[in-house]
Amino acid sequence: MKSRSFAWVCMLILIALVFSGVSCGPETPAETAVPVQPTEPAAVAKPTEPAAVAEPTAEPTTAPEPDKNAPITEGPESVLRVPYSQVDNLDPSGLPSTNDTDIQKKMFTGLLDYRVDGTEVYVGAESYEVNATADVYTFHLRKEAKWSDGQPITAKDYVWAWQHVQDPLTASGYASFAYIVKNAEKINTGAITDLTQLGIKALDDYTLEATLEQGATFFPRLVAFATMYPLRQDVIEKFGDKWLEPENIVSNGPWVMTAWEKDVQIVFERNPYWWGEPPKVAKLIALLMDDPMATSAGMFEADEVDLAHFSPEEYARIKEDPALAQNIELITQSGMSFVVFDCTNPPFDDVRVRQAFSLAIDREGFVSGVLQGLGQPAYILPPPGIAGRNEDAYIGTRDYAQDMEKAKQLLAEAGFPGGAGFPEVELKYRTRFLEQKQGESLPAMWEKVLGVKVNGAPMEAQAYREWFTSRATQPFNMMIYGWGSDYEDPYNYFNTIWPSTSDLYHTHWKNDEYDLKAKEAGLETDPQKRSEKYMGVDAILERELPMAPTFFWVNSYLLKPWVQGDAFDRMSGYPVQHAWVIAK
Repeated sequence: MKSRSFAWVCMLILIALVFSGVSCGPETPAETAVPVQPTEPAAVAKPTEPAAVAEPTAEPTTAPEPDKNAPITEGPESVLRVPYSQVDNLDPSGLPSTNDTDIQKKMFTGLLDYRVDGTEVYVGAESYEVNATADVYTFHLRKEAKWSDGQPITAKDYVWAWQHVQDPLTASGYASFAYIVKNAEKINTGAITDLTQLGIKALDDYTLEATLEQGATFFPRLVAFATMYPLRQDVIEKFGDKWLEPENIVSNGPWVMTAWEKDVQIVFERNPYWWGEPPKVAKLIALLMDDPMATSAGMFEADEVDLAHFSPEEYARIKEDPALAQNIELITQSGMSFVVFDCTNPPFDDVRVRQAFSLAIDREGFVSGVLQGLGQPAYILPPPGIAGRNEDAYIGTRDYAQDMEKAKQLLAEAGFPGGAGFPEVELKYRTRFLEQKQGESLPAMWEKVLGVKVNGAPMEAQAYREWFTSRATQPFNMMIYGWGSDYEDPYNYFNTIWPSTSDLYHTHWKNDEYDLKAKEAGLETDPQKRSEKYMGVDAILERELPMAPTFFWVNSYLLKPWVQGDAFDRMSGYPVQHAWVIAK
């Protein structure tokens, strides 16, 4: 939406956060197998015979004036220049960041996709059926779909890719994402060594059958994510770690990577073998930088990029600029930031200490002051739009004065009255704007309220990623991280992030009651009962606090007027294959 005034924007953000949830729990499975009918994207027009040449008329007609609003599909203007953070991982089988996933989606695609409004769309599949108990899905693949080298995409490509993710030798950081597939967890943890026991079969070249551990009517949303994309076994085995280089990569999305200048830019051009309507943009240039929020607004003003992510610090200036104000886009995100605790490392092995640190966070002050209203205070962990989030489970009152007093009391009960005897602890964070601002603000809050010393420890993005990976086995105190929805369903939060079997953020938190109830909620197919069970799960989470939420995301962008269509979505990406350029 275009921003006109701060008050109006805040009202719209609030409305969007209340009503924007896509999923309120899955529908109860039908008694018989049901063919699903998503929207069909437009296919490429088939070549036709050339039209007969008309005889010239005596008086030639005047050519019509060009429509300046018509999409430019060729030539130097049919280019989008988009800022991205530095790449961590472009392999769909690895552990992606939001930034990486968005880039992966330019080159790869799966069985299904979802539009900004939640509409399900056939992509690699042309139809699918689900059985009465929603634990067996049969996908019929699109026979005209091909890889970027012209080879057909078959069911075996999906089978190998899903097995590859669960293979312990792959060491995928996100294998737990697909644990709902039968035997996935047992294979990934080594209990089963035969990869063919994974619940995925190629019934023939174009029929794929997925068998699940339990009924899951949200499974179609899961298969739309990068972890479930098909991959080329021969390419990966031939080139190993080099298979993602432009000269080696074989992909199946609307664009192909044609150049990758490390740490500078990645260039994408239309995939000539893409089965569907080609992107209206002929070339996409992903400009890589350490922190797009800190640097891309200046590039936007210099006409070096066509869209930009601006920081809250620049919001007032941009709003007051008559030209720039017309380019503001504020997009409510399905995601959030939080502080991660090592729940086995003193002093944060004591739940009272974690509770005290959470209650001492001035969320309202941080959002209204540091973020200039570009966010929403987060008191509980799942973002709005996720069924099962329990607003009543917050351990405080949301009155900061009262919550500060409770925080002091809890810390005293843990043996540190007024912070006395509390050891100096460290807060790790990346030197990216939103994380750095939290890293600079939170220690002061904790010192003021609790009387404790917290040392901020900023790290460059790549070093932070390496440090984070090592936390699986190494202790720490606290770190700042975030999570954006892969799909808007409680399973993506309560069953993916926090169970002890996944522990994606290395909290080392283990709660048997939580694990059991989360699994029971995941098995429930009745939407109302499922939501109620997840609220009970959330109550445990908010009490135990392996993470302390800080704020829900609202992304702030600038968009050039010549870019039309859907350039943004709630999942923090730039789905620019649905956008186009008009005459400047």
